[in-house]
Amino acid sequence: MSALLDIRDLRIRRKDGGNVLRGVSVTAAAREVHGLVGESGAGRTTVTRAILGMLPDDMRIAGGRIRFDDSDLLDMHPSPRRRLLGRHIATIPRDPLMALTPSRRIGRQVADVFRENLKFGRTESRRAALQLLEEVGVREPEHAAERYPYELSAVARQRVLIAIAFACSPKLVIADEPTAALDVTAQMQILRLIADMTESRRSALLFVTHDLSVVARMCDRVTVMHEGMVVEQGPVSQMLSKDAQPFTRALMASMPRHDRPGEILEPVPELVRAELRARVAEYDRRHR
Repeated sequence: MSALLDIRDLRIRRKDGGNVLRGVSVTAAAREVHGLVGESGAGRTTVTRAILGMLPDDMRIAGGRIRFDDSDLLDMHPSPRRRLLGRHIATIPRDPLMALTPSRRIGRQVADVFRENLKFGRTESRRAALQLLEEVGVREPEHAAERYPYELSAVARQRVLIAIAFACSPKLVIADEPTAALDVTAQMQILRLIADMTESRRSALLFVTHDLSVVARMCDRVTVMHEGMVVEQGPVSQMLSKDAQPFTRALMASMPRHDRPGEILEPVPELVRAELRARVAEYDRRHR
C-alpha cells in the first residue's frame, strides 16, 4: 500500500545549533491509524508541527522531506500549502480553549470551515454545521451553536474541535494528545468518537499519545521516539510483544494507562537509557 504521508530523514535544528529531530522517518498509508509514542521531549509534537508548517521561530528544517499525497510540503508555496492544510490535512489540538476563538460563537466557527474550504453559502454552511454538531454528539446543537467556547463543557468543546477537524472529510487528521485534559470517562467517549469519525470519513489518523491502552485499541502501526530519534516502528502487535526492542518494552511498562489508573509503573532502566544517550551523542557528533 502506497504511503499517504511519507516523512524521510527529517532533521530539525534550533537556530542556536542544537539538534531537535535527528533523521526522523515516518510513513502512514491512507486510512491507517498511526501512533507517535514517546516520553515528553521525544519530538512527537515537533513532527506534527513540521507537517503543519508551524515550527517555533527558534527552529529550522535542516534536511529531509515531507511528502503528502505526492506533494512535497517543504517545497510547496505557502498559498497552495494553506489550501491543502485546510482541506486535506486537519488537526485536533489538545486544548480547545486555546484552539477555539473565544469571541466567536461555536456555530460560526464550525460553519466557517465549510465556507472557506468547500465554498458553501451562508445558509448551507449553517445547516451543515448544525448537522455536524449533532453527529459528534453535542447536545442541543442549535442551542450550542449560539454559545461561546467558555459556555460549553470541556467535553463539548473537544467535540466541537473534532467536528471542525472532520468537517471536510480530510485525508489526514493529526491528533496531539486530544484527551489530555479530560477525566477517564470523558477520555473514553472522545477516543470512541475520534475512531468513529476516522472510520466514517475514511481518513488516516496520526495520533500523538503516551497512553498504552490507546495505542493498543486504536493504532494499526506505531513509531516509538526518544530525544528526536526513531527507536522502533512497526505494527502495533509487534510493539506490544516481547519481540519489541528493550526501550520500547521499557517505555510501554512505564506509561500510565487510563484503563489501569492504579497500576504501579516501572521506570525505564538506566542501562537502556545509557544506550540511547550513546546513540544521540553519536548522531550529534556526526551532525554538528
